[in-house]
Amino acid sequence: MIDTHAHIDTLPFDEDRDEMLERAFNSGLEAILVPAIEPSSFDKQLAIIKTNKRLWGGMGIHPHNALEASDEALERVEKLCKDEKILAIGEIGLDYYYDFAPKDTQIHSFTKQIKIAKRNNLPIIVHNREADSDILSILEKEQDGNLKGVLHCFSSDIKAMEAALALGFYVSFTGNITFKKTHLAEVVEKTPLEKIMLETDSPYIAPVPLRGKRNEPANLIHIARKISEIKQKPIEEVISMTTQNAKNLFKLFFILLFFFISHLTIFAQNDDYDYDEEDYYNPYAKFIGIGPCVSTNTIVDTYYKTVGEHDISYEGIFTVGGGLSYSPVDYLILELSYLFSKNRKTKDPAELVLGPNIHHTIEIAGKWVPNPNSKINFFATTGFSMIFNLYNSGSVKEESSNRFAINTGLGLITNIPIESAGLFNVVLEWRLNFILGRTDVAYYTKFDPFFPDENIETAPVSSFFSMPRLGLVWYPNFLK
Repeated sequence: MIDTHAHIDTLPFDEDRDEMLERAFNSGLEAILVPAIEPSSFDKQLAIIKTNKRLWGGMGIHPHNALEASDEALERVEKLCKDEKILAIGEIGLDYYYDFAPKDTQIHSFTKQIKIAKRNNLPIIVHNREADSDILSILEKEQDGNLKGVLHCFSSDIKAMEAALALGFYVSFTGNITFKKTHLAEVVEKTPLEKIMLETDSPYIAPVPLRGKRNEPANLIHIARKISEIKQKPIEEVISMTTQNAKNLFKLFFILLFFFISHLTIFAQNDDYDYDEEDYYNPYAKFIGIGPCVSTNTIVDTYYKTVGEHDISYEGIFTVGGGLSYSPVDYLILELSYLFSKNRKTKDPAELVLGPNIHHTIEIAGKWVPNPNSKINFFATTGFSMIFNLYNSGSVKEESSNRFAINTGLGLITNIPIESAGLFNVVLEWRLNFILGRTDVAYYTKFDPFFPDENIETAPVSSFFSMPRLGLVWYPNFLK
């Protein structure tokens, strides 16, 4: 789950913030987004969200504080929103229930901050209280295809919800949907799950059965349960979809993936190393490495014929190559590799017509390593390849084709440090290359040594390579 709106930087949490966060993350939260309210608290908010990698922020001026939205303050919002921990502009919007600022002042502040969001390609977090008409009118006017965001703590009617969704916005629900006297059950029921996000709006609007107490992110599960009850969907589906919605809007997927990778150590631990984030040291740090590899390549060719598809598999093709590795950070290894394979299983025994297929493969890949400080590193690979194919080499049916491919794989690295030489890696990996596009290639339907030409057909072919490989990489000391 992701709490997309929690003011945990405010005074009610000053005495037990660490304990509150521990409860939140123990309850299953992946992340908490902390919106800003007023310029005087920007520094405190940023300092707090930087204490934990699962805390993120929005930067903006709340409509209650619209009188403080001077040109200087708005310039500061735009400057601070470029911080890597800021994922949105907010909390911004209109509040006509209170009269802390005149309507025209609120509208001016709101509009200015929308433009900041669009300039910086950030979503907005919208506060709306008794201002449906003006909120939707402004969003419609500013929507040029570059505006995205969420109407937080949604408490308007179905018509306003549908108008917000039509503008490309999400809506988020909080503890008020659990109250006995609420009109929101029907709104929740009518809102598509793929447009809903969860929030607590802590320390406010505690859900039933905690109403009247200080709200906190650990209570988010109560909102998820209520949505599950109203929509009659499994709570697991509610949690999964609302979490994905938050990741999509706030671009959290890759950020959280990196966080997960950088802290995953469940597979293998270095018993000799006591991990301390404040004094991090990797005994198996890598920089620039080089080394050979061998592989057994299984090639599956799919021939597209008028009567349907026909697969031919060539197994156990010996492949050799080598690569250059570069690790800019502990969790990532960039690799440039070359492999050569010659498929002799395609030619005819008499070598009269068809020759072997030759493949030169150049791969550019990134290896994501979740446990870089362990003796054995596990990794996942993805990248692109260029494959230079020569089909039926040396024969009358010779055909060359150069194709791009997508590569992906899984593997493990055994780290062997040698003090006088550097770090040696033994790498075991299973990698697939999926070739993009098709090439017209001649092949045998069956072979008759007396009449070899009569059993040859030509058809478009697509291929993928399955390549279990063993490699050795040397990271010399003098290149560190």
